[in-house]
Amino acid sequence: MVQAGRHDDAVALFEFFFCRSNIVPNIISYNTLIHTHNEAARVDDAMQVYHDMLKSMRFSPSAVSYRHLTKGLVAAGRIRDALDLLREMLNQGAGADSLVYNIIIDGYINLDNWGRAFEIFNELTKKCLVYDGVVHTTFIEGY
Repeated sequence: MVQAGRHDDAVALFEFFFCRSNIVPNIISYNTLIHTHNEAARVDDAMQVYHDMLKSMRFSPSAVSYRHLTKGLVAAGRIRDALDLLREMLNQGAGADSLVYNIIIDGYINLDNWGRAFEIFNELTKKCLVYDGVVHTTFIEGY
């Protein structure tokens, strides 16, 4: 449904199964809902899903959760909020994720703020012992 652009239907299914039918959602269900809201340009709704997930305390957000949220925030022009979310991810002990860093780096490159992009990259190299080569591709494509 998400890929077909049927965002409201995907949200309705989530609500039916996990809210009205009292079935406990898993992290994949939450991530799909977050992705759905981002695809529909409803980043505030995606962030609300994240906060609801945190309140439920059934499990912690995954790296994929943070990737979807960061991507949605950067796409909405809220790179500062994305950076705050990165800090929150690290403070919650989720560990550094090179793809989350990459999304933020790409956002700064698109804003033509290369200095900040390199600062974030330097932080990445200190926090992640192994990071995905996609970060290098992002810099090359930016040039």
